[in-house]
Amino acid sequence: MDLESIVLKYQKTKDDKYFNIIYSNTIKIVKFVLYTYTQDKNTIEDLSQDVYMKLVKVLDDYKENNIINYIYQIAKTTGIDYVRKVHELTNIDLTYIPSSSKNPYLNYALSHLDNDLKEIFLMKVLLGYTTKKISLILNISIKIVNSKYYKAKEMLAKELEGIDDEIK
Repeated sequence: MDLESIVLKYQKTKDDKYFNIIYSNTIKIVKFVLYTYTQDKNTIEDLSQDVYMKLVKVLDDYKENNIINYIYQIAKTTGIDYVRKVHELTNIDLTYIPSSSKNPYLNYALSHLDNDLKEIFLMKVLLGYTTKKISLILNISIKIVNSKYYKAKEMLAKELEGIDDEIK
């Protein structure tokens, strides 16, 4: 049974088992999207709850045909709102990407990618999503996903070129 029919069943019955199916099929992408806005595990958990609370409020009125993209958009808006709020309160640098002791060079290279390229690249590499699934989530064509993924790979390779020489 596809997710759209699960949504319809939830809308008719309000049975939590259908919502749990929606949740279990989308939580990975929600956390991924939120990770792009905050790398703090506790904040991601809190914001994930916010995303699903917002979803419950609007799910009765949902009439589209791509629930994954719909939830993705809610998560993205929630992440952006969080960053705006934190930035307002602390005046942080929004371009900062925390360094990783495991691979600071990769973080550096990723910071040079446009957000849409980085998002597609990380969905494919970190989450292991297929091109088709990414196209559904982002509501863009498979051709565009492939094009942006390969562009991201090329840009990363160019950024990381010569790093071995710097390390030695």
